[in-house]
Amino acid sequence: MKRFSFFDLFFVSILLAGLYYLIYHQLVSANKSLVLTVEEKRYFLNLKSKKLIDLSREYGKNMVVEIDSGRARIKESDCKDKICISFGFISKCGESAICVPNRVSIHIECDENEYDAVSR
Repeated sequence: MKRFSFFDLFFVSILLAGLYYLIYHQLVSANKSLVLTVEEKRYFLNLKSKKLIDLSREYGKNMVVEIDSGRARIKESDCKDKICISFGFISKCGESAICVPNRVSIHIECDENEYDAVSR
């Protein structure tokens, strides 16, 4: 009968730790919400759906915000430089995309942020 070696036990423990991390990460990421701020009014939206939000009807801003399965982005904007579009999709806790000329921002809030601050 073959006995388990140290490397077999080490491999199994690494595998179990990885599975625990993936399961824990899925539970924490389930509590994310998108905060859409338009001219100092805040709206909390669900990130799990898939939809396009057209801001031209209610606010007169020619902007479209896209939500797609846990991530969001500013898809279209009539601002001059279109920096807000270059942010691309945001999906992690604390990330944001801001359009200063139109006074619109999107921000992902979580119950518990993964990091307190990020330094580059």
